[in-house]
Amino acid sequence: MQANVRGPVIAGGGSAGSLNFVTDDFDTIGGGRGNLAGNAAAVQDNAQYASVGGGYLNTASGYSSIVGGGSFNDASDQDSTVGGGFQNNASSYGSTVGGGSQNIASGSFSTVGGGGRNIASGDDGSTGGGGSSNTASGERSTVPGGDDNRAAGAYSFAAGRGAKALADGSFVWADSQDNDFTAATPQHVPGACRRRRVFRGQQHRLWVEGLQRQRSWDWCDCPGRQQHRA
Repeated sequence: MQANVRGPVIAGGGSAGSLNFVTDDFDTIGGGRGNLAGNAAAVQDNAQYASVGGGYLNTASGYSSIVGGGSFNDASDQDSTVGGGFQNNASSYGSTVGGGSQNIASGSFSTVGGGGRNIASGDDGSTGGGGSSNTASGERSTVPGGDDNRAAGAYSFAAGRGAKALADGSFVWADSQDNDFTAATPQHVPGACRRRRVFRGQQHRLWVEGLQRQRSWDWCDCPGRQQHRA
């Protein structure tokens, strides 16, 4: 525990060579070992109220940041949170990683729920729900899960496997095939059977698998078997 720190708490844990350490005012460590609450800077009031619940080699170094448990996790900005898991990083204001492994929430107010190797780097609330190797890099973009999906456009959505929503406001829903399915511009591009791709065009219409409708969502199957509603 660093000298002259006000109101620190280390409830337990620690071992020879792997102590728990508190460096800023009013920081807390519940237990575990090798954990750090605070940023070990020269001043002791810029990472106040940081908390590590337990686990191993976790660090809560942002103001009012929290790491619940797990191992090798880092919550490094103000109000950032890592619930647990392994090698997760919440590195921007208000960012959150729930668990899983090797996930990164680096956009402001971004969230990764779990899974593995997922990134939510878009600002103002980008979200990765889970799955693996997914990236939500656009502002307020969403990847709910799946594998190797990317929502790079602002307000974009990508789901399934290999879905790439690169245009602002684009919606890409891919199936399990092992190849990319991309929306690079806000216009209709024909897709494969059993896949859905929606674009918001310049006229504020929705494009879905070749159908252009003014006010409703239209879903269709393969070419020649289209179904829609007004």
